[in-house]
Amino acid sequence: MQSSSTLTSARARLAFAACALVSCSVEVPGSGAVGDVRGGSSLEQDGGFVPAQPPREAGSAPGLPALVDGGVAALDAGAPGCPLSGRYAVMVEFDVAWVGTQFAGILPVISAGEGKLSFAVIGEFIETGNSVGFEFRNCQASVPEFISTLPQERYQVRFSDAVWDSPNMPNFRGQLATCREPGCALRSTPIHALIGSALSDPAADWPTSATAGKWPDHDGDGRPGVNAFMLGPSTGGNTAYPPLDLLAFRRVQKLDLGMRVSLTLNGRRESCDTIAGVIEDGAIDTRGLDCIATSRPMACQPSELQFLDDNLPAWTVRQGTFRGMKVEDSDGCARIRELTGLGRTSTP
Repeated sequence: MQSSSTLTSARARLAFAACALVSCSVEVPGSGAVGDVRGGSSLEQDGGFVPAQPPREAGSAPGLPALVDGGVAALDAGAPGCPLSGRYAVMVEFDVAWVGTQFAGILPVISAGEGKLSFAVIGEFIETGNSVGFEFRNCQASVPEFISTLPQERYQVRFSDAVWDSPNMPNFRGQLATCREPGCALRSTPIHALIGSALSDPAADWPTSATAGKWPDHDGDGRPGVNAFMLGPSTGGNTAYPPLDLLAFRRVQKLDLGMRVSLTLNGRRESCDTIAGVIEDGAIDTRGLDCIATSRPMACQPSELQFLDDNLPAWTVRQGTFRGMKVEDSDGCARIRELTGLGRTSTP
């Protein structure tokens, strides 16, 4: 006899596999780091739980308006049906494009392109009064490959799982309007996930330079922002380390980034245990903060960092989708990565 935990995990793997076959996309995020909406333990980190904060009434979180109808029925806590409450593996996938970059407005550096930018997210949904509160934590990210113009080289960014497993990584909170029946519409308040970045207003204008912003050490490595590494010759494949100057005398192997991911969820409860829909108002902002070169001196020089930041792809979100499935309450980020297909990644 299989346990309920084993059966639930098996169903989750099959559902995400079926979703991949029919191209229903999936993979980040919220509006300010907070504790648990219930006043108990919050989203599990693989080594334990995030400390909780006292619960708040629906609509009382700073920057989050109380839910209004807007064509979506607010939750009736006494209604029959299946509660949304529980832990979910959520995939958010953005269809993105980026324009080419130029040095001094003349010489081409990075070619224009398009691709998928995806996030694996652990989500906690809790019915509070007449609405549903949610709390998200990102567990991994997948960034599309980009290509230089002359010479044509391929570049690929990766994040170590240790980045997302850091106890410093924030959770993001908001509210949903929905009801308790499969087929019900579902819509969230706007979400602004600040990862390796801090703004007094999460929706404020994005800093135009590293010196104009605040970049907390969310991955706990003693450096600003969150750390990413580049695939290159030492990791095999046909990728190169990106240049730090026009003549590529020096190249970068690791970089520190500040990010903001903005979105609103608009979809349906497909069943008592699954949700899916489209992303509205999707936007992804990044800033290069610091970097480590492949040769001495290992620390990037100010002019090199400026060159790197100037040539980071500027993402334009064309459309996006999300899909979530209820998982075991004990599942943490490692399990969410497994279920969503963004498996474990370690720094080379």
